[in-house]
Amino acid sequence: NTLDCLRHHPGISDELNDLAVADFLLFDNNQDLSTTAFADILRLAPAHTLQSEAGRVSTSRYWTLPEMAPLEGLRPQECLAQFRAVLDTAVADRLRTNSAAILMSGGLDSPTIAASLRRVADRRNVSCDLRAYTHIHERLIPHEEKKYAGLVAHSLNLPILFMDGDNCQIYDVFDDPDFCS
Repeated sequence: NTLDCLRHHPGISDELNDLAVADFLLFDNNQDLSTTAFADILRLAPAHTLQSEAGRVSTSRYWTLPEMAPLEGLRPQECLAQFRAVLDTAVADRLRTNSAAILMSGGLDSPTIAASLRRVADRRNVSCDLRAYTHIHERLIPHEEKKYAGLVAHSLNLPILFMDGDNCQIYDVFDDPDFCS
C-alpha cells in the first residue's frame, strides 16, 4: 500500500522500471534492492540510512555482513563444530522464553534445528518446555514422516504430537484454544 500512496503524488509518473519488471519475471524478485517496479520510486536498500538536509538527499551503509574466515584447511570435524556453534548462537538468539515448539519433519532441516534447540536448552540448565508437532498423512499422501520425525523426537527427548492430515479441514482448529496452547 505504500507504493500506491506514493503513486498519488503529482511528481511520480506511471512509468515502469523495465529492469525491475524483467528481474521479477526472470527471477521472481527484483535483483536491485534499491529500486521498485516504478521508475520514479526508489527503495532504501537494506542496512542503509537516508539523510536529507537543505534539499540534498544522501544514503550511507551502516552495516555489512561480517565475513568469516575461509574453511580451507580445516578438518571435517572442525567445520562441523564451527557450523554447530553458529547454528546454536542463532537458535539461542531466537529462544527468548523457556518454551518452544517446532514443526518437525522426517527430513534434515527441522531435526537439525531441533537438535540445536535441545543443546541450547540443556546448556541454559533451566527447565524448558520443548515440543514437536508433525502433520502426518497415511492415506492421502503416504509417507514415513511419522516414523522419522518420531525417531528424532525420541532421540532428543521431545514430546511430539502427530496431527492427522488425512482428515483435517482447512482452519478446522483455528479457534480451538487447546490447539493454540
